[in-house]
Amino acid sequence: MGWRLSWVAVSGLGKAEVLARLELEDSGEPVDYGQRRSQAFAELPNGWVLLVRGEADAFKATELEVLSRGARLLNAGCDETVMLSGASGWSNGVRDWAIDHNPERGMSDLNIEGDTPAELAAILAQARADQAEEGGDDADVDLVFDVPQAMSGAICGWRPDMDNEDWGEIAFTRLRRIGEPDPPAKRSWLAKLFGR
Repeated sequence: MGWRLSWVAVSGLGKAEVLARLELEDSGEPVDYGQRRSQAFAELPNGWVLLVRGEADAFKATELEVLSRGARLLNAGCDETVMLSGASGWSNGVRDWAIDHNPERGMSDLNIEGDTPAELAAILAQARADQAEEGGDDADVDLVFDVPQAMSGAICGWRPDMDNEDWGEIAFTRLRRIGEPDPPAKRSWLAKLFGR
């Protein structure tokens, strides 16, 4: 099994404003951002605010519009189970650009819309060269799949498959809807077995 993640990185808004706009609160409980159906939060050392959801294509356009008002936003996601990936940039409630990879259209495929950041040209050229070296569309590996993740790393400094060596490990905490109670404490299987 592989990653099924969506993430949003916001620059220009603080933690409190990002959470308020989505009607979320930080539980303070540490969480692995890769957990299925989880919502994780981190403040990156470079000032970007990061929200990660443990499912593919999890952020609605209305959420992206709201979060990008007066801010710069990167939305990205990947589903390694079917090798789909994508990223988009938003500002002031409008999507400025988008890229998406679907291997059913070919291993070197990348659909591009809008005015993409300058970083894309070099990232895509390298991925396509590497893909060609591995056998192109007949290869057993899909290297263009990583382009949206590489764009995330280039723009906000974070991508799920690599640590930023300058930052060390990023601490994520679980998000919840405002007023949502904490989940009940999980009992160990031994406690369940012995009725404790």
